[in-house]
Amino acid sequence: EYISEICKACPNLQQLSFENCGLRILSNENLEALLTECPNLKRLTIRGSRYISPKTFLKFQDWLPVWER
Repeated sequence: EYISEICKACPNLQQLSFENCGLRILSNENLEALLTECPNLKRLTIRGSRYISPKTFLKFQDWLPVWER
């Protein structure tokens, strides 16, 4: 679980970008873990990932008030 390791190593992480990541790095479960384990995250960029389901993106609404708009 790379994302958990990132969040533990960088507890004040505010920006993160994923580009053309495979399923091992960025999946529905990993993305949900990222949103719960990185409370200081303000900006998340995902480009070129075919592995995230629309249902997972709908869950972002729970975190939107915390993020900058």
